[in-house]
Amino acid sequence: RDVAEKRLYITGTSSAHERFKDDDVFPAGVDANMGEGCVTTTWIQLNYQLFTLLGKMEFLNEMERSVYNHLLGAENPQNGNVSYYTPLIGKKPLRNTVCCCMSSIPRGISIIPQFADGTLENNPAILFYQPGVFKTTAGKTAVAFKTETRFPADGQVSITVDPAAETRFALQLRIPYWASDFTVSVNNEKQTVSSTGMATIDRLWKKGDKIDVRFDMPVKILDGGKSYPGHVALKRGPQVLAFDQTLNKVDGAKVSLSSESIRLNAADGALPENWKGTQAYQVDAMADGVPTKIVLVPYCDASQSGGVITTWLKQHEGMTK
Repeated sequence: RDVAEKRLYITGTSSAHERFKDDDVFPAGVDANMGEGCVTTTWIQLNYQLFTLLGKMEFLNEMERSVYNHLLGAENPQNGNVSYYTPLIGKKPLRNTVCCCMSSIPRGISIIPQFADGTLENNPAILFYQPGVFKTTAGKTAVAFKTETRFPADGQVSITVDPAAETRFALQLRIPYWASDFTVSVNNEKQTVSSTGMATIDRLWKKGDKIDVRFDMPVKILDGGKSYPGHVALKRGPQVLAFDQTLNKVDGAKVSLSSESIRLNAADGALPENWKGTQAYQVDAMADGVPTKIVLVPYCDASQSGGVITTWLKQHEGMTK
């Protein structure tokens, strides 16, 4: 809890120069040697073990924060190179030299299927909304769940249930802590969702039953705190967004966010042909006092083409969070 509340970066990693800093101190530049890959992976492993033992969503929330941001952000999706330290400001030092993090980061990515889905109290549970097939048993009946989705690009998820025989069980669907307007329908019939952490659908399931999950991913403004006063970062759903200089014509150091209500629009055509990933958002901003538009991408995708990035942008005078 001390790490989560006082020593955890917004992207789900910790440490600078491989040590914990004082409370709420988060240097984010290249020279800070922050977010070592082994630290990120070990933080995920610790929370995985705690989640396995106690079943509390707070541990899964930390795994999600790390996976969708700092873990994936430490490996280049174009060539697999990794960075020993992965800054929030500056160019990610992605390379393929032999080091502990060259092992730890791919190892961290490889264990994601262990906690993306599973069972809680002997009932199937969908925890990370990712495309694929999850196979388990409900009682003594084998059952498969096929998930189709573009998440985290959007919050629309379709799950097809395929039990070996008709059987009754309580399927649990995670309600992300950051989500709004979370709804569940089974065969086009809306279900009652009364919990805040998990939605439980207890029914007789048959082959071909279709579950539709829908939720919005609001944008949250994060404060720069002690280390970056007068700065803010943006988070959409589970993903922290970043300014990548290669995708923008204005200097990131001159950009400030001026709107009290940040609106993200699809930045069509903003990504180069060889870019891995599809998410890009256009945001209204100011540059040297002049209105402009900037492009933001998920932190995990940023700097893949060698660009200088920043998650912390200046807060324009008069902006409220």
